[in-house]
Amino acid sequence: MKSKSDKGFLDFLRSGGGSLKIWVILLLGAALILIGSLGGTDKKSAPDTETRVAEMCALAEGVGRCEVMLTYGSDGEVESALVLCDGGDLPSVRARVTDMVSSLFGIGTNRIMVQKISD
Repeated sequence: MKSKSDKGFLDFLRSGGGSLKIWVILLLGAALILIGSLGGTDKKSAPDTETRVAEMCALAEGVGRCEVMLTYGSDGEVESALVLCDGGDLPSVRARVTDMVSSLFGIGTNRIMVQKISD
């Protein structure tokens, strides 16, 4: 059984009075979907990437426990990285982790911060 609002909408479509409005709405909706699928990073994979990088860095000598946070630009590319790890107070560990992250993401070492994780 059709509701009163369904019948009114169907009558509106049949009359042709709103066909231009409907096409405009459909085109705008399609454009928004397309724009949303093109831009930015896949938000679901960002935490997975951070976790994987933290796991790999933790395997390096002297790093220990590790947490990673990545920031992304509007193009979806990694813009900067913050790495907190047990060995982050040692210059050799900071250099090693900075080199690893720089190599992985192709970002400059000036965009990577490595610090000691708090106890």
